[in-house]
Amino acid sequence: MRYYESQELIKIPRDESGQRFFDPKTKERIRLLVHLRQAGLSMAEMKNCTV
Repeated sequence: MRYYESQELIKIPRDESGQRFFDPKTKERIRLLVHLRQAGLSMAEMKNCTV
């Protein structure tokens, strides 16, 4: 997750205490990124894909 955040592929919301909060949209984006990575896409190619 941290790597995807650092590459600006996802932005995970945080609650008041700073903990990550995985809302449904974020979960779907993560699933998409996992599938794209497994399909062999580069990080640059993954940035062009949206949910």
